[in-house]
Amino acid sequence: MKFDKINNLKTGEIKTPNGYKFPTYKTTGDSSFLLGLICGNRNAGKSSLILNMIQIEKDIMLKGANKVIYISPTIDDKVMKVQEMFPDNFEIVDELTRAKLVKVFDKIESAIEEWKELYHVSKILKKYKKGQVLTDDELELLEMNNFGETKAFENFNAAHPPIHTIIVDDSACSPCVSNGMSKDGRYFLSKIIKHRHHPIYSNIFILTQHAKLVMKQIRVNCNLICMFPMRDQSVLKSLYDEFSTLFGGKMENYMNCFAEIERRANHSFLFLYWDKLKFLRIGLDENVSFGPDENIDSKTTI
Repeated sequence: MKFDKINNLKTGEIKTPNGYKFPTYKTTGDSSFLLGLICGNRNAGKSSLILNMIQIEKDIMLKGANKVIYISPTIDDKVMKVQEMFPDNFEIVDELTRAKLVKVFDKIESAIEEWKELYHVSKILKKYKKGQVLTDDELELLEMNNFGETKAFENFNAAHPPIHTIIVDDSACSPCVSNGMSKDGRYFLSKIIKHRHHPIYSNIFILTQHAKLVMKQIRVNCNLICMFPMRDQSVLKSLYDEFSTLFGGKMENYMNCFAEIERRANHSFLFLYWDKLKFLRIGLDENVSFGPDENIDSKTTI
């Protein structure tokens, strides 16, 4: 290929005056909201992984107004223990249905609206403390909120709206995640498409034994994929095209990675991330890359 520069025209980020500064996640090194798929056989370690991840990110996901919502018909002791550790920030929903999802997203959107009202008051309060002139309406609003001396303002985070993290486990057969043509599936998909925007601002993770049961419209929008060893090689191969770029466009690299995590036999998993940053890892702490003359080149020799 040959490239010739023809002018000085450029594109760039469009700055917005009210853009929020969301925090950076330790697991990705990125501030992007997460839409994640975690898949693997029974007892592979899917729920242990997500519970570990939210605790690694507890300063973001389990603090202040931020909450985790764990949706599953099967709640084991690990999940209950985390709820006991974070009773104000960890909620359990006992099944994945459209009715339950409507309640979940209604609560999230109400929390965002409440935050917006407090944010508006906080901006007026800042003007007041700077000695700037306020309108009668602004002054009345401050008086109604006792000039910020209320419980609502004790731990108020003006940097960004509350971040919610929705975890869906053991629900791959629900039409909400498996059937994009159903009313339930269309509803959940409409929320997933907007998950990083107003009025949702949420991370969403789906845990499943059968990745292909999750509708493709969800899978192709995921920016985070964690894959444990799977018995069915045909399922692995059928998923390859959706993630081939991270494997250098070579099926051999893809299958060799799975052979390696199976060889380790220690609940290892592949961690694929594709957003502002792009990487392939084994576990959370080991980068994998591919050289021209070898199948796998990583910090640990494979």
